[in-house]
Amino acid sequence: MKKRFIILFTLVSFFSCDSYLDEVPDNRQEVKTLDDVSELLVSAYSRATYNFVEAKSDNATYIIQNTQYPWMTENYTYVPVVSSEQQDTPTYFWDNTYNAIAHANQALVGLSEIDGGDDDFRNSLKGEALVSRAYNHFMLANIFALHYSEANKSALGIPYITAPETELSVSYERGGTLEETYNLIEKDLLEGLPLISDDYYVGTGKYHFNKSAAYAFASRFYLFKGDYVKCIEYSNKLLGGGRSEYKLYT
Repeated sequence: MKKRFIILFTLVSFFSCDSYLDEVPDNRQEVKTLDDVSELLVSAYSRATYNFVEAKSDNATYIIQNTQYPWMTENYTYVPVVSSEQQDTPTYFWDNTYNAIAHANQALVGLSEIDGGDDDFRNSLKGEALVSRAYNHFMLANIFALHYSEANKSALGIPYITAPETELSVSYERGGTLEETYNLIEKDLLEGLPLISDDYYVGTGKYHFNKSAAYAFASRFYLFKGDYVKCIEYSNKLLGGGRSEYKLYT
């Protein structure tokens, strides 16, 4: 009787272990379906603000009534921000934006591994991931590299990351030239933009790249690049469908 009890207990233990091991050990997202990819892409947008650049411009002034944090003074006086890595600091923006890029890259890998599903939905998700990756690199380039121009094309760009992260903390190698960075941004943008469809995010709020937002980004990208013909082309694609949809501020 005792031996039977021990055997029964052992079998129950094995079944319990199997059930435990079948469960995700933490709150990570398993990417098994196209809907999972869609949820993953919510994190492909940087949550970091870039208000810290205002302190380096004429948009900031010293107000004695407000609390003066060390990182504010560091920004205002053009010295490296070393006192904080929290929101509104260069380090936070860098880390959070590359984290968003990592999510976009993971989404692209997930799409390549998932079989079945609606092909139009798959293409739209791929387009969103590519445009999001392009936009995040664009923002990083305009904060941490020189402004794009013919004179600055050979200046140092930023690391352009196209693969998911496999480590918690990553130190990137130096990027290529600024021209190479912009070429990679343009490649992702032009590949992703035609794939984006507005059919799948109706009523979900303004946190996904839809067609209009992608056109707006393309217009801005070419404006910064100095290609004014393409800037006007994408501006017309954005606004030509109905100016009444947009508020024009002067």
